[in-house]
Amino acid sequence: MVLGEADEPVPVGEREYVLRIQAAATAEQKIAVYADALSTLLPSVAPLQEALRQAGQSEPECARAWTRLVERRAANMLLFARELRGPGELRSDLDDPSSPPTGWGIFRTGAGIAADRTQFTRTIVDSATRCPVSGRERARTCSSASSASAT
Repeated sequence: MVLGEADEPVPVGEREYVLRIQAAATAEQKIAVYADALSTLLPSVAPLQEALRQAGQSEPECARAWTRLVERRAANMLLFARELRGPGELRSDLDDPSSPPTGWGIFRTGAGIAADRTQFTRTIVDSATRCPVSGRERARTCSSASSASAT
């Protein structure tokens, strides 16, 4: 099953936006490339994924396909987390499974993608770098908020 822009499945490491992520110098730039790719892909892919998820509630083959999709996405998110760690900007107290931003649910559903892709990308970059990227004012604010809510 192909849900991207190609006619045939493209291995993750060969996808154009993945190569641009790998070439980006900073974690924030990597997130911006990813957010821009999502703003292109999700409007067409997210409804198909949601239809597959819903069909899986009554069709075993669709349920298996949905499970494979979710597992592949989780593995790819771990690769992305490792890629973000490369520039040395992620907080050292986060392990790779914890480092993808908590807003990845937006990526799953495509919720909130407006006609303005630039605004979508800015919003994702802002929220995605708020907690996991060290040295940013927002990271300190996020840490403070997390500490306050834990008490």
